[in-house]
Amino acid sequence: MFKFAITLVPALAWLVAAAAMGWLAWTIWSASENAGILEYGLMAFAVIGAGLSLKAAYREGNSARVAYRDGSAFWVPEEPESQVIGAKAGNRYPMTETQIDHVKNVLAALSEAGLLNEEGHIALIAEMEHEGFGDDIAACETLLSLRSLFQEHDMEFDSMVFTDEHVEVSEEGLKYLTQKLLAIAGCTVTTDDITIKWPEAAADNGLVEININDVVHEIRCDFHGKYTPDGLIEGIAELTQREVQKNGEYLYWENLDSSLLVACMTPEAARGFNSTMESLDDPFRFEPVHPDSL
Repeated sequence: MFKFAITLVPALAWLVAAAAMGWLAWTIWSASENAGILEYGLMAFAVIGAGLSLKAAYREGNSARVAYRDGSAFWVPEEPESQVIGAKAGNRYPMTETQIDHVKNVLAALSEAGLLNEEGHIALIAEMEHEGFGDDIAACETLLSLRSLFQEHDMEFDSMVFTDEHVEVSEEGLKYLTQKLLAIAGCTVTTDDITIKWPEAAADNGLVEININDVVHEIRCDFHGKYTPDGLIEGIAELTQREVQKNGEYLYWENLDSSLLVACMTPEAARGFNSTMESLDDPFRFEPVHPDSL
């Protein structure tokens, strides 16, 4: 509270200035019987000065109020740590206990499905920031926060891949995405094993060639300027299910607004995760990329 009082000093100073100007204007008005042009000019100056000072006082006072509410400037919110589970001090959107419980349940469900390694990953959750999400904290926001956190720490998920939508697709980026999708499905290749053949015309399909153990596999895709090519993820799902069959695991996916999340897990794990989300009244659901294979 002391620091909040400090932020009010400029506003109080302007109020004092407004009072002084008002007193000057009143003094001149009281002696207006003998006032001349100079006195009336000073009175007008005092009135205008008082008005401007009041406006400045209001502006400074409002800034102090916003600082107190949002945790900016001098004030640091005195929230208990349990109220800011993933937030740094000064977060504008400290989570409620209900939101905290929901995030914890989502993380537990991800771990139960084998998608989150508790040893290496859960320790970082305390650094999560939910800036900008406000009251809307669900599986989608939790996963996007996790993705940002992993990117910040140069970490990668073992069984999940996030695509970047609404951005220009480059050959290098497409090779990297293809390699990561194959990796979570249990197929290890390098970007040198992947060849991208761009369509010659807008109406043509492109081609992604993947060399696995000296056998070249082709996936025909419909290329778009700022989206993952249609058919690429489906083609990788079909290819890996045919060539790898990683412990009975399959590729699942779900839309995360500006990204697609692709995960590799068993059908039992996917059903368990979806069941947990349903019990939490969370709309997030994993769907099989290639349902005919299940």
